[in-house]
Amino acid sequence: MSEEEIEKLLAEAGDGQLDEAKAAQLKDLLGRDDELTRRFGLVVTLDRLLALYFSRDEGQKFSQDTVQRIRLQQEVESGELFASAVVERLERRKRKRRVWFGGITAAAAALVLAFIGWNEKNADEGFPVVATIVGSETGADIAGITRGLVAGNRVVFDEGLLEVEFVTGVTVVLNGPIDFEITGTNSGYLHHGRLVAEIGDERGEGFTIDGASGRLIDLGTKFGVAVEPSGEMEVHVLEGVVDAETASGSKTRLKKNEAMRLTGKSSRLLPKADKGAFVTKLPPKADSVQNYVRWSFDEEEGEICHDTGKGLGDGKAAARFQVDVEGGEEPKRIEGPFSGAIHLGGRAYLASRFEGIGKTQSRSVAFWVRVPKDFGANEGFGVVSWGSYRTTGTAWQVAINSLEEEGLPGRLRIGTNPKEVVGHTDLRDGKWHHCAVVLYGDAEGRASAGTHVLLYVDGRLESTARKSVLAVNTDLDRQLNRDDHGAWIGRNLAYRDGMSPGRAGKYFRGSLDELVICDWALGHDDVNALMKLNHFAGNDD
Repeated sequence: MSEEEIEKLLAEAGDGQLDEAKAAQLKDLLGRDDELTRRFGLVVTLDRLLALYFSRDEGQKFSQDTVQRIRLQQEVESGELFASAVVERLERRKRKRRVWFGGITAAAAALVLAFIGWNEKNADEGFPVVATIVGSETGADIAGITRGLVAGNRVVFDEGLLEVEFVTGVTVVLNGPIDFEITGTNSGYLHHGRLVAEIGDERGEGFTIDGASGRLIDLGTKFGVAVEPSGEMEVHVLEGVVDAETASGSKTRLKKNEAMRLTGKSSRLLPKADKGAFVTKLPPKADSVQNYVRWSFDEEEGEICHDTGKGLGDGKAAARFQVDVEGGEEPKRIEGPFSGAIHLGGRAYLASRFEGIGKTQSRSVAFWVRVPKDFGANEGFGVVSWGSYRTTGTAWQVAINSLEEEGLPGRLRIGTNPKEVVGHTDLRDGKWHHCAVVLYGDAEGRASAGTHVLLYVDGRLESTARKSVLAVNTDLDRQLNRDDHGAWIGRNLAYRDGMSPGRAGKYFRGSLDELVICDWALGHDDVNALMKLNHFAGNDD
């Protein structure tokens, strides 16, 4: 292929005109030619940067970033080619007055993602690293997970969380599914998804997030951004002040607890910032397995289910079968994903003297559950629970949601009274599913049901359909329950003397196996190790 044909192919890639055949041809060429790969990366970076430049009035801050990139390129052999390309494309964009917001074909987009690692290679050749991925709670295979990121890198994944730290001290928590692009030392472009940005010090003031519908400038604060596939975006100010600007140039200054929706040409204020819509921090990493209670339900007979954990149960976590005095189906021992399991018929439960984990302390609950297809509207509460319903925020109850006004039925749920977090995966299929609920605090140890609770189903982090913000402060005063028990398995925490369980019902109906309670926040690896191997990651307990 001649140099002229190659230049044409690269230009078509930059303008989003590649069909599948040409995309395959380019991919083959890139695989055999390192220099061409580098040039392709320049084209991709250039068009992404110019898209942002032309989405705003010319001469603003972003043009300076583009000029800096041009200067850096003068140091490499193809600097003249790159500079010429900048001038030519600037002139062409001025004539056409159009903005390219990812309008490339699917085939070309696949090429962009396939070569996302291009900038990592060039970071070693003089291109500045502007951000680094410093934390991960995702099973996605993401290029550059342990390396620095340069302008032009796009971070794209379907589920989980990533934390990116910019050289200016700004930290950004990305919540999948997301497509986020690094555009400079203090800026990014959110194509779709959710993120939270927080400025660490004065170096990060002016941190900018662009999207198809507008631009957000952080003035020393923490804010959440959500961009829908349609391009419409929302900003929720969690702390401090943010300047919001629509694509048409209209500007609004937003303060703490204020929120706005931007549609490109217009904007409108929302009632208030939705703090529960964003995960603001990744859970801390535990160096080793700490304390936990485990009910494996592997006993062949009898009414006692023993605790096989360590350090947490203190010899009093054995759980005993109980049957409602009104009569009902006895608990059954059945086969589960790992040896024995139990089935509760809707009138039985287990009681232990293990008090649970209190106040704001980090915790995790993991278990296998099988919810019947004919699951009733009052049969989901009390998979495992402890604490008190007498005071706001002092309950801790993992359930299968059955209250439609609080979320979709049949989904994994954690309730703290009166707030809840509800997942999106329907568990009512009669099959075994592995579930986990993780709570952790912020830097000051404060824990919130909205911002510091993660739900996992079958090893994947849930995109929660319903989250409410409430400080968690679980009450372990046993006198608020009963004198003879702590944590319940299969019984609604609200069902006790003097209190009615309401429409949620008294007992859980379904099957359980390998119920684990930990006094630390499980990470993605531990959750998946429990699901696949029945032990914690890297530790055969």
